[in-house]
Amino acid sequence: MRTWLRIGGAFNAEIGIQAEFSHFKMDEFSPSWINDPYWQGIKGKENKSSRFHLYPRSRFTYEVNKSNRLSLSYQQRAIRPNGSYLCSFLNNSDPTHIIQGNPDLKDEFIHNVELGYQFSAPRLRLTPAIYYRNRTNRIMETASQVNDETVWKKENIGHSQAVGADLSGSWNPVRILTVGFSGDIYRDEIDGRTIGYDEKKSLVCWDVKGNVNVSITPTTDFQVDGFYVSDQLTPQGKIKGRYSVNAGLSQYFLNRKLCANLSINNIFDSLEETTIIDAPNLEMTQKRNRDARVAWLTLTYSL
Repeated sequence: MRTWLRIGGAFNAEIGIQAEFSHFKMDEFSPSWINDPYWQGIKGKENKSSRFHLYPRSRFTYEVNKSNRLSLSYQQRAIRPNGSYLCSFLNNSDPTHIIQGNPDLKDEFIHNVELGYQFSAPRLRLTPAIYYRNRTNRIMETASQVNDETVWKKENIGHSQAVGADLSGSWNPVRILTVGFSGDIYRDEIDGRTIGYDEKKSLVCWDVKGNVNVSITPTTDFQVDGFYVSDQLTPQGKIKGRYSVNAGLSQYFLNRKLCANLSINNIFDSLEETTIIDAPNLEMTQKRNRDARVAWLTLTYSL
């Protein structure tokens, strides 16, 4: 349920609240219990909970002129753990990343305040902003040693906050060329002392994204896009920076009803994820690559 109050004119205000009720129920049963006398005749473990929450939102904008606009917004939202996170069983389907469920996982709540500016021109749009983001019960993955194996588990790692600035925009210098870009730099801080971690951790992180679209002919389009993500903070260490570049070529036929598209994802095979753990009870480096270089050829027809 959502309720909004709007005030128009050069100054525009939107104030609202979202009410939400959710009920969760999950029955757990393992095939290994079938021959166990203790579990015979028992349905299994049952986890359930009911939650009600109000999410306030507000946005204030001032239109300086047709090309310039200022905005100030506040939003609260939640990230809820899904069933795979809450199931208490051990998932070893991927021997390189064994996962232990956590039925005690709580919702993560996020408060976000942002001051933004928007500049619009016929061929250029820029949207810079500064923001503050506060998280409680932040959900992150942690590792531990269990019987000589590394087991990963989603946990509420405590309080977290970030202060940063971002910039996004698009540029259309000529009719056949469009450039899109965005960037973000912020200081991320995790305070997990309330759940047993020794100290606060902080790290300056940043990322950039971009895409270029070229209409080579009226029926031929070429696109290249990519991103780079710097080192990211975790409660036990960090995830090393990584990047990816993708490209695609589209050829249209039959008045653009039929399209043949050739695309290559992760051209440089650069999405290997390196996790470094430097904690008092565990030190390790894990490398994983779940996104290999892939080429696709697709045909689509629009009726």
